[in-house]
Amino acid sequence: VKALRESSVASPLTAAAVFVAWVLLIASDTYPVPHRFARTGLPYKVTSGVDLIQANTKPGDIVLDLSSAPMFHPLSGRPGPGRADILMPGTFVDEADERDFIARLEAAPPTAILWPLHPFDHMESRSVQDIAPLVVAWVEARYRPDQETAKFRLWLPRRTL
Repeated sequence: VKALRESSVASPLTAAAVFVAWVLLIASDTYPVPHRFARTGLPYKVTSGVDLIQANTKPGDIVLDLSSAPMFHPLSGRPGPGRADILMPGTFVDEADERDFIARLEAAPPTAILWPLHPFDHMESRSVQDIAPLVVAWVEARYRPDQETAKFRLWLPRRTL
């Protein structure tokens, strides 16, 4: 009986300890390191995207974020196009859904496009090229790569003659 009582207390404690350790380990790549994040306290992979957006757009400019991180809109002070402010697997149900989103982009073209250089979970099958091929084709036809960091590339409109 004593062993059963001890195991019933230890089991939830063990589960809680494992959960806390998992949370700490899973988020460890985003912990601020003082010498790298002195300006904002945010990880470089966040500030690099925000810096690109803010340096090349004005407040109120629409920015299409092709990453799966919706934080870039509020942190940069720039709105997304609406409807699908991030693109990830499942954003578009079918080709017609993706075409509807492109129609929204056509109606109010973004000032800039933030393009991730790596899939959000490092699985190539979940890259923006695979999950939104029509949006990618639309971007490539109308925008050009301009600047890049280790994590992102900023695309700006092609100049017309």
